[in-house]
Amino acid sequence: MTNDNIRDLRQILCHYGIRPQIEKLREELRELDEAAGEKCKNGDLASAANHFIEELADVTVMIEQMKLAMTTEEQ
Repeated sequence: MTNDNIRDLRQILCHYGIRPQIEKLREELRELDEAAGEKCKNGDLASAANHFIEELADVTVMIEQMKLAMTTEEQ
């Protein structure tokens, strides 16, 4: 993660607050779970894989944001 990415994640976190962002993480996790199920069931594996990767990226961003939030709260 670049310093610009970290700055952006902190700004988003400050704007929305921790509780809404935790809910956003939960939403993204549900979407990742659905995409994983779709990948297993769908005959179009390329399309399902792309969707899965997109959702995985969303979850990764939210996890990074939560790591920032938790480190900030501990200090």
